[in-house]
Amino acid sequence: AWFVADPAEADTPLLHISQQFEQLTGYKRCWAIGRNWRFSQLKSGLLNAAYNDEAMAEAMAHVEQSVSKAKDMSPILCLLRQEDADGHLYWNVLVMMLMTTAYGRIMFCALQPCVTGQHDILQNVLGCAWTQESGQRLQDLRDLLRTQKLSVSPEK
Repeated sequence: AWFVADPAEADTPLLHISQQFEQLTGYKRCWAIGRNWRFSQLKSGLLNAAYNDEAMAEAMAHVEQSVSKAKDMSPILCLLRQEDADGHLYWNVLVMMLMTTAYGRIMFCALQPCVTGQHDILQNVLGCAWTQESGQRLQDLRDLLRTQKLSVSPEK
């Protein structure tokens, strides 16, 4: 699953989501586009804070630093506990990076593979190496943005 969001807009709205994102989260594209992706966070604020606050704080600090410098960033990897539209909990590894479009706009791009039940991945995620497959999927997404095949226009 993957998505593209605009960090220049208030609350970093989603601009595009993959079909796999719809399947993973249970939220349809027509509902999700224009919203911040945190709708997939745990509905319980206490549980969300316990599971996700530290990882997201580190990741977002890195994102904000890269946005302020207006440059692409190296990928960030964090393990998150999420909740789908039906209230089912799952684990995913969020792989985030900023990319610059052909128009010079900085976009927030992320892969979200579900890793629930994949104990080998869960055990190694904090120290895992960047995989070639993840790198290739982000490069493909970067290419789509740069060649304008993904409808992200410079006008607001």
